[in-house]
Amino acid sequence: MYLEHQLLPELAEELDVDVAIFCDADTQAYEEGFSIREVSPNPRLYGFNIHSMGPEWLLALAAQVGREPKKAVLITISGERFDFSNTPTPACLERIERAEKAFHDYWTQN
Repeated sequence: MYLEHQLLPELAEELDVDVAIFCDADTQAYEEGFSIREVSPNPRLYGFNIHSMGPEWLLALAAQVGREPKKAVLITISGERFDFSNTPTPACLERIERAEKAFHDYWTQN
């Protein structure tokens, strides 16, 4: 298991695994408060800073160096505050708990 706080290009070499699970917060308000979806390599960047590199970009880089995982899943939580706190808001914690249960159900069915 490999855990990181931020996606960095160096992580592409670590993606020679069966399953890569990416977790992120987003400003998008998902109906259920979260989204779970499989992701595929896509080399397109949507900006010019470190936050422009999403899981799809990292997967494309991993594929270029022969390290692409067999399956990749992105769990995205609807966020509400994006300051420098390490503690999610109570509402966000509730969405995280629901996403965790939904991911468990997703994983056991796939």
